[in-house]
Amino acid sequence: MEAALSYFLRDDVEILEPVRELNWSRDEEIEYALKRGLPIEVEESRFSIDENIWGRSVSGAELEDPWAEPPWEAFKWVKPPSMWPEKPEELIIRFESGVPTGLDGRRMSLREIIEELNMRVGGHGYGIIDHIEDRVIGLKSREVYEAPAALTLIKSHIDLEKLILVGRCIKFKTLVEREWADLVYAGLWHHPLREALDKLVDELERDVSGEVKVVLEKGSMRIAGRRAERSLYVKELITYSSGSLFDQKDSEGFSKIWRTEVMLQKLLREPGSKPTSRGKRQKLSKKES
Repeated sequence: MEAALSYFLRDDVEILEPVRELNWSRDEEIEYALKRGLPIEVEESRFSIDENIWGRSVSGAELEDPWAEPPWEAFKWVKPPSMWPEKPEELIIRFESGVPTGLDGRRMSLREIIEELNMRVGGHGYGIIDHIEDRVIGLKSREVYEAPAALTLIKSHIDLEKLILVGRCIKFKTLVEREWADLVYAGLWHHPLREALDKLVDELERDVSGEVKVVLEKGSMRIAGRRAERSLYVKELITYSSGSLFDQKDSEGFSKIWRTEVMLQKLLREPGSKPTSRGKRQKLSKKES
């Protein structure tokens, strides 16, 4: 990815990648670095592990068998059932214009929020992703990720958006997210489409401010509540009680409009028929035809 990015920005330079050209295994790379005193962190594990604040990826050893269940020893943040707290834990995540800005009433930096959630959420046994991934080069790979904070923040953010954004915006944003992720994964950070999608997302996220209540319990994380300054949820319109402001008679015209395109398609398949003023079909007489 780094090489692709370098070439994207400067096509007049030669890219040297001696480690890749030698085609060494990870063990050979580590041995080379240790012999020469290079500053690397080597985690004593039979697995291949990459870690940053957003998550840990675990692969290799028995995990190369897609049927093999990952052992708990492979994980650092997500704790096994024997360590799960007996009582559930509630936490409240604050978002401002789509960005996490606080936990439980405390204003915090994004890094602080991620680090704390990794510990608190992972302590309840939630945050593992185990799936088959399609790599850029076309190969399939079994990948196991440990990302308690990432999963919690993403799901909470999506839930808050449902309270604020209109339906069509939510539906389209899911397409934008997938395309954005594919661009970044392929090393196309500086692609003009990525920059354009960023502007679209920034516009949609302007009003996504509020709080999401999360409950952690016995290996699970569930959304228990949400509230927002600019919520589109109006109780008086949606209530089932007699105090509802929504007039159900309005749905009659709505239903007629939405059935129009389906009705027209049926007419095309039945030559010689036409809709009446009430939307019913009637056969044309020989004289009319």
